[in-house]
Amino acid sequence: MRLTTVSTLALAAGCLASTAHAQFLIDPAGGTPLTPTFGSVNNVLYDDRPLGFTANYFGQPITTIDVSENGFMNLTNQSSGIDTSFPTGEQRICPMWDNLYVYPGQSVIERAVPGSYYSVTWQLGTYLWGHVVQQFQVVWFGAAQRLYGFDFLPDDIVFCYKSIGSPPWNATIGLEGPGGQFVPLPGTSNGRVSDANARLLLPNFTDTVKWVLFRPNGNGGYDASIVPCIADTDDGSGSGVRDGGVTIDDLLYFLQRFESGC
Repeated sequence: MRLTTVSTLALAAGCLASTAHAQFLIDPAGGTPLTPTFGSVNNVLYDDRPLGFTANYFGQPITTIDVSENGFMNLTNQSSGIDTSFPTGEQRICPMWDNLYVYPGQSVIERAVPGSYYSVTWQLGTYLWGHVVQQFQVVWFGAAQRLYGFDFLPDDIVFCYKSIGSPPWNATIGLEGPGGQFVPLPGTSNGRVSDANARLLLPNFTDTVKWVLFRPNGNGGYDASIVPCIADTDDGSGSGVRDGGVTIDDLLYFLQRFESGC
């Protein structure tokens, strides 16, 4: 029987896809609520939050971060809800920079394991549009570790999306470092995303177990990608650990699994 490329990829997905159905890369349960458990919150900054490790951000050692209710973290005590395209002149980590608003029952939750990772999970609405609920997370890794069959490295920054709100909204997504350096969401030139194109650009973690990975590139910046790719099946070790790249090792591992009946 002759297999087409499409059917081969479909078989790969069936053999190798994760069976997990988690809502976020890091479960926020048991974390620290940064927002109050009552009332509403707007344009609030939670400053000098300890990462629990020394991170390297665009070549700078970082031990604390400021968390904005407006869907970003930064190094300069900013909490503006007026989102603009990159570059902005401010160093930010933006999983969903928008004019957001914490309505009753919604939250911004911090969860960290010292020396391992720091995460913030936003589950909240947009200002004046309470029905537009965005649920997303940023994870900053302080040590190498394996989650969902993928090897994360120190200083990896990950954006994870549980659900994307209905119209109307727009936001800025990506990283900005010193001197106007920026790395936008893949598929955009300046990080700008709206309700019109978000579902094409942002992976839904609950459905696909994919995320946006910003990995240091060794030149003082980051490479951005959506991972894991369906063709990323192995890192060359033969153990089925994904590494965010696609090489001949991935094909060889798939053929090995196919030969053994998955």
